Amino acid sequence: ARSYYAGNPDGGNLKSADNVVSPAYIYNTINRMQKGGSDCKTPISISGALELLKKQGAVPLSAMAYKENDCLAQAAPEELQKYGARFRIDGWLRLDDPVSLPVIKAQLARGNPVIFGVKITKEWDHEDVWNADYFNKRGPFKSTQRDGREHAMVMTGFDDARQAFKFINSWSNEWGEGGFGWIDYKTLLTLWMEGYVMTVASANTKP
Repeated sequence: ARSYYAGNPDGGNLKSADNVVSPAYIYNTINRMQKGGSDCKTPISISGALELLKKQGAVPLSAMAYKENDCLAQAAPEELQKYGARFRIDGWLRLDDPVSLPVIKAQLARGNPVIFGVKITKEWDHEDVWNADYFNKRGPFKSTQRDGREHAMVMTGFDDARQAFKFINSWSNEWGEGGFGWIDYKTLLTLWMEGYVMTVASANTKP
């Protein structure tokens, strides 16, 4: 979500590792404060990640690569000094609870990605169905269950014809449509836990 603002409206190339925020930096920094950084399965909160970006910013992938099972790596102080201000955010807003479709759509229409947490149901564990043809063949993801684990993703758009929101997942670009998927409006509200937007200079996050 923060990397999006590095590419828009400033025109940065998001294919360059210099313009993409390191998820390892965010996770490892917070995890180390919580558990000493030894357990890669310890969850962190969305609000905690946003506060980190507000207070000190982050470093790009070029300065700290993502390694799935390495929770101990830390960025050198000089790297944070070099890049931190660039990736800092002015603040963040939590969306109204209970959230409404118009509130989410309004933020997306302003060009603000919505970071959201949901309960992902057991269907999400069937990795064989999440492929490039899944959403073309079956349409947006639909479910009436609410019994899964917590997961955070980023909403990037919506389509009223599909009655669905488009989102990007963190399970590589081999998941879904190049890392993206669609979730039905009603399903999102059923699984919804929380949602946030960043306030970044030159961006419009006002209600």
